[in-house]
Amino acid sequence: MRHYLLIEGANYNHLNLSRYIKISLICLRDTIKKINASLYENIFIVDNLNDISQLNKYHIEDYKFDFVYSFSEFNQLYAGRISDYYNIPGISEKKIQFLQNKYCVRDILRKNKLSCIDSEIVQNLEEVKRFILKEGFPIIIKPNRGIGGKDIHKITNFTELSKMTIDTNTLVEKFIEGKEYSVESFTFENETSVFTVTEKIKDKNLSEVGHIIPALLDTEIVKKIQFFVSKMNKILGLTNTVNHTEIIISKDGAIELVETHCRMGGDMIGKLMENSFDYNIVDYWGQSIRENKQLTQKPKWNGLYSSIHYVFPEKPGILKEIKIPNDLDSLNISILKNVGDHVVNVGNTNRVLSLIYESPSYSEVSSISKKLNEIEIEVD
Repeated sequence: MRHYLLIEGANYNHLNLSRYIKISLICLRDTIKKINASLYENIFIVDNLNDISQLNKYHIEDYKFDFVYSFSEFNQLYAGRISDYYNIPGISEKKIQFLQNKYCVRDILRKNKLSCIDSEIVQNLEEVKRFILKEGFPIIIKPNRGIGGKDIHKITNFTELSKMTIDTNTLVEKFIEGKEYSVESFTFENETSVFTVTEKIKDKNLSEVGHIIPALLDTEIVKKIQFFVSKMNKILGLTNTVNHTEIIISKDGAIELVETHCRMGGDMIGKLMENSFDYNIVDYWGQSIRENKQLTQKPKWNGLYSSIHYVFPEKPGILKEIKIPNDLDSLNISILKNVGDHVVNVGNTNRVLSLIYESPSYSEVSSISKKLNEIEIEVD
């Protein structure tokens, strides 16, 4: 049986993978109490994931692992270093560094005619202004190596631009008018299978406030997405990994990459897949690994649209009160913050409420975000 070495990450991903192959785990001493130890053949405890020498006492090379992998984006460079140092199959540190460089990824896609969006690394506001003179408004400014959709700004005029701070890690690109989706897929032996496409729900600040699985798209668009992601993975040299790829479909039907990751989507996307397909992508990947072949038969959609929705405060400050209207009491709303917590109005960690909702009606699922807007969040 195949044996994979995993780095930290969510227990539910590990549980699904353990149904098909043997897994071992590297984890921090501080998180050992949170894991389900029965899932793992071996557990290697370290105090610092930046210090690979802490693994020396475990003689990792003696275990003959088939692959090393992290479902967490924050630990993928560490997994790459382990792959390189111990000569374990995996995604190299150099490859992960390349994939986390948004400019380099878009540049290689442009050269292979899979992107037509101009982008530049800029050092200061003057360089941004020169880009605007060439491309016009609106533009997107974001960290070139940012993780988790942080610090993304849509700029529509010079007044908004004057409020921005630009550093040497800043990427500027033309804003793509269209609808944003994520593609949940995996590659095995250089072949890509698209499991499902997720619709992203975004607010005016470009923060993600929800997801719907599966996205309501016609068959031809789904085929175009499959072709795009398959070609992209071959260009990027991704041969054996789960993929979470964020795309925008423009008004004229063109597909443009936002960014891609060698991991499953966060925000409970795995749970949403299980709700809609009775199966998730880690199961599908694990089965491919166990059978040592690309699966040709995909799980069937069970007819349910599954969604997750989030509520942010409108301004930063101290959370004073959450007022949920009586007609929303029947919804299974999870409260993520406590009265007295300091919150801001951007960033995934500042979500105050969440709700998982499923229905055979797409319109019902997609309208839930509007209903949640009736909730009052008082912040001082």
